[in-house]
Amino acid sequence: MSVATPDNLDALSKNPAGLGLNRGNQSGMYIPIDSVFTLHSSSRSSGFGYDLKYEFRNGKLPDLFYPSDGNIGIGFSLFPNAYAGLKWNKHHLIDFGLLYRPLNIASIGLVAQFNDEFTEYNSATLGFALRPFLQHRLTVGADMLLTEADSLFIYPHLT
Repeated sequence: MSVATPDNLDALSKNPAGLGLNRGNQSGMYIPIDSVFTLHSSSRSSGFGYDLKYEFRNGKLPDLFYPSDGNIGIGFSLFPNAYAGLKWNKHHLIDFGLLYRPLNIASIGLVAQFNDEFTEYNSATLGFALRPFLQHRLTVGADMLLTEADSLFIYPHLT
């Protein structure tokens, strides 16, 4: 997945601008295979979305009113094929995202992350994606992550 292709529930984890895409009402749950039993729940509708994470530690049920992680976001259209969004994280992080799809085969996304007082910059990710067959069956692209320490990481993807 890429910051240039946040089409569904992944908009909250990758690029909140994807919440501005009209995908109707979506909700889901998943349980990743990991050393800690974890349950994720997500939902999005009309430009708004949330994601909650519950960890079952030491065999105990988590408190439903105190998830181990949580995100809430909003996305909207700036003009045709261009979107913006904001996401707030329980750990006091804010993601600001932009998404532009000039053609059906090309997507460009940008996400910058700050603390919720906007006094600290954490990272920025710029992504490009191409869908050569004009469908969502094959996507080729790369994301470039620039961290606060000025380290650059490039993550190619094929989905």
